[in-house]
Amino acid sequence: MRVGPDASGEHDQLILSLARELLVNAAKHAEANQVTVAVAHTGSELVLEVGDDGRGIDLSRLASAPTDGHIGLASCAQRVEALGGDFTVLRGEPTGTRVLATIPLVGARAQG
Repeated sequence: MRVGPDASGEHDQLILSLARELLVNAAKHAEANQVTVAVAHTGSELVLEVGDDGRGIDLSRLASAPTDGHIGLASCAQRVEALGGDFTVLRGEPTGTRVLATIPLVGARAQG
């Protein structure tokens, strides 16, 4: 786990909640041996990255997952997007999954 020294602030609770959900998903579904978590403040944004070396996610099933009762990733995406951020799920090559949540910081958004 890597957390940048200036990464704490207004979205701490959200970042913790997202990281917890993504770690639970990796443990339940990925069959991963290794999971990485990084949080960084990059100018006007806060970035959470969670990656694993598991079997990888079937990206074609993301849209239908909530109807099948799997609401975790959809909930994460909605919370990030409600703040004007981006939530991206990527399939690793050759295996694994990588999730990026990018959240604009209020002070930086007001300036830019």
